[in-house]
Amino acid sequence: MPIIIAFVYVTTHDIELAQILGSDIENCHFQEFFDETTIKFDYKIYSGKSTTRNAIKLLGILGYDESIVKLIITYKFNDIC
Repeated sequence: MPIIIAFVYVTTHDIELAQILGSDIENCHFQEFFDETTIKFDYKIYSGKSTTRNAIKLLGILGYDESIVKLIITYKFNDIC
């Protein structure tokens, strides 16, 4: 029986999944760049886990009410971090 060598690429925003898989995976990420109205990516692959989170910032860019964005930020930092 031949030996098959394969590379599997998985994309996820699930930080817990990356922690569960631990040393069985190699983390890579994209970096994002914001201005007041847009988010841009350079589409380069960087080694390691992402050090930024962009979902909350995206809510503001997409026009969600500022009070909702502030509430999410408050919830995130008080209950999760």
